[in-house]
Amino acid sequence: MENNVKEYISQRNRIFEFKYSLGLLNTAELVEIGIYLLENNIQDDNICILAGLNNAFIDEVLKYYKNVLSRFELTFNDNIDQKQLEEYGILCIEEYLKGKMPQKELARIIDSINSITVFSTDFATFDQIEDDRSLLNEIGHPVFNPEMTKSNYESFFNDFIKTFYELKRIVHYNDLETTCYCQKCMKIQKLKLKNKIFSKIQYWACSNCGSTEYTHCKTLNGMKYYIKEKRLTTAST
Repeated sequence: MENNVKEYISQRNRIFEFKYSLGLLNTAELVEIGIYLLENNIQDDNICILAGLNNAFIDEVLKYYKNVLSRFELTFNDNIDQKQLEEYGILCIEEYLKGKMPQKELARIIDSINSITVFSTDFATFDQIEDDRSLLNEIGHPVFNPEMTKSNYESFFNDFIKTFYELKRIVHYNDLETTCYCQKCMKIQKLKLKNKIFSKIQYWACSNCGSTEYTHCKTLNGMKYYIKEKRLTTAST
């Protein structure tokens, strides 16, 4: 039985580490571990104290929680790096897709990841989704996500999450910065910055045919084009 208890605490502890690094861990979650152990007839002074610290500050609760962890030869990592935060973001997306995490909680976690990593991860795109949601009310149309409308935000967000998650198993989202689906070539191409004749004005175009009729691969439909082409390429090899 104690092995099952240790496995449960180990799993919960991993989540607590991430939430603590994001400033989202609350005392009740740690106190619940103490209560859980008492309910399973496992107790000592640290466990009893932890179970009764509902109104204490997080640092005090964490001190006793770490003491409880040591009983099970577990430790608490309070120095989570950016790569680990990205992995946690993907785990949260998986929970959302399974229906185990509300959209608002997922959005809050991703926003916290963006704040800590200074928008340097693939999750920065979700800040653009929120910007577009505001722009729909302010100027009547989105800037980053042309598929989004005032009426389809919920379904758009869900579709974007599913597609983003599938894409992340193939390529880093930010690696698609200069990638598009060219409507003329009808395939994934690189974008190239060009100059207009007799003008200093620059514009992006397909590097293969020069067309400006393209769908950027960082948009929802662009990601879908990219995934589809990669699937066809993989199937033919």
